[in-house]
Amino acid sequence: AVWGMTVKMERRRERWVLDALLWVMVAAIVAFFILGRYRQPLVPLAILFGSTGLHDLYCRFRDRNWNAIRSRTGVAIVALIVCNLPVHDESMLRASSYMNMGIAAGQAGNLGVSIPALYRAIESHPEMVEAYINLGKAMEMSNRLDDAITCYEAALKIEPGLIMADAALGQVHARLGHQTRAIYHLERAIQIDPSDFQSQQLLSTLKD
Repeated sequence: AVWGMTVKMERRRERWVLDALLWVMVAAIVAFFILGRYRQPLVPLAILFGSTGLHDLYCRFRDRNWNAIRSRTGVAIVALIVCNLPVHDESMLRASSYMNMGIAAGQAGNLGVSIPALYRAIESHPEMVEAYINLGKAMEMSNRLDDAITCYEAALKIEPGLIMADAALGQVHARLGHQTRAIYHLERAIQIDPSDFQSQQLLSTLKD
């Protein structure tokens, strides 16, 4: 496809429509990028450029135009290197995939899949706070409350002002009868977000 683009640079006036389509698609993907699958619409355009490149390569070999072949091969190699440079943190993307799988399995009630997937997310990216929170929720659903506390506390170590971790810890400690710890975390959650009605209600119940 890169080879075909270099051909079109020489014949820009003849084939400007394809160039325009390519750049409009690239701009749309950059502006609305969510996941890698949204790059797939570029494939049909890349095929068009690639077919042009193959035809040009055949013509260059037929005419023994070695200078053009060397220069375009160099451009293609440079493009290959640039396009494969790391842009995103792969561990973060991998962890996000495991976390999404764990969340979906948990919502379906399949904790046997959810919990291992969330552990894999944490292994892939130990600083992912959301994975600890979701693992804590899965532990609560499994009635493994001590493990849930461990998860929420780990999230707080990474992000000390995380209101959902404090609120969750308050709720879990309340379930275990740890009134002092529950009040401490609920007060922290309310201090960060005074509009947290659920924490206010639970705190009021514990203090009555």
